[in-house]
Amino acid sequence: SRQRNRYVYHIKHYLHVDTFKYKQALSIAKNVSYTKSFLVDIINGTIEALIQSSMELPSFESLEIICTKARSVVNNNIYEKIYDRLKQTEIARLKDKVLAYLQGRKTGWAQLKFEPNNHSISSIQDSICHIKWLKIINIRKSIFADIPDVKLESLYTHSITHVFSKVVRFSEKKKVAIAAIASAKSYARYMDDIIDIFSRKMSYL
Repeated sequence: SRQRNRYVYHIKHYLHVDTFKYKQALSIAKNVSYTKSFLVDIINGTIEALIQSSMELPSFESLEIICTKARSVVNNNIYEKIYDRLKQTEIARLKDKVLAYLQGRKTGWAQLKFEPNNHSISSIQDSICHIKWLKIINIRKSIFADIPDVKLESLYTHSITHVFSKVVRFSEKKKVAIAAIASAKSYARYMDDIIDIFSRKMSYL
């Protein structure tokens, strides 16, 4: 009603709250999406940023739509940027080693998720073999230049939960970029783990 709208106007004026603006909210959500990948984190971050900017909060449904769109735009831009920086030889290795079946029914994507069960000698040997396999893929670090590491880590954490059948149905640029991120992050993590394990073993000598 007109009376209700008048009350709302005076309340917002008294509290110094700006009227909700879609484009500005979408821009804020995109900025949040550049460091986060899970939708719930983007929504929470966007709410916090809207409050800090003294903007009226939309309905949760509207906010979810805005954040979903923002994440899609930002992520697709990153996937495209990574794909365009890859050499054809790197793309071929990712398709051959990660986005394909290896021996039997095992996929490269499943191999990428390999984790040692413990810190035994045999487990260390398995980890070294896995690192050698990852090194064959050999994704250059420069490909990820100017992309925040926190965003890459978030994309890795989010994408690694997908099953192989879902990953291969992604667009060409998205699945190749995800494979590149996962390979690079997995290699870095395993190198850190191996160094940590050897350091612990040496401390017992």
